[in-house]
Amino acid sequence: LHSATDTLHTSPEYIKMIGGEFAGHGAFHPSVLVNNMDPASPITAGWGASIAIDEEFYLFKNYDPSQVHLLLAMSEQPYTKEAGVFPVSWTRNYGKGRVFYTSLGHRDDVLMPDATIGDAEFKVRYNQAPVALAVQKHILNGIRWALGLTK
Repeated sequence: LHSATDTLHTSPEYIKMIGGEFAGHGAFHPSVLVNNMDPASPITAGWGASIAIDEEFYLFKNYDPSQVHLLLAMSEQPYTKEAGVFPVSWTRNYGKGRVFYTSLGHRDDVLMPDATIGDAEFKVRYNQAPVALAVQKHILNGIRWALGLTK
């Protein structure tokens, strides 16, 4: 989750397995629409067309969209507002395994419906309980998929 792309930077095999590598993020946590790129996927079930989330959004390098199945994405770069497709969550098969990745999860209020703050630096809670519940469902569905419990 979240920072799994910001580790093992000297391991090309790990980066290939996960499907991308952390390139950076802005100095603030903007509110951005996170779009459901595959409404038919069991991993995005219940997400709807999009959800506005305040988050520390990651930008990626060594990301090849032809090597992953994109689940969630932003239609603008969260810090510059440049238009495009900016990935948030994806799956991919790797060897005999399945990889589920989501960059969501930096802020307490993204993960916990009863959080009182956003995180240690940004203490204000911006995301309300329905956002955290949708993210929790997305993560649980992704884990189920990675374990082979859903197709």
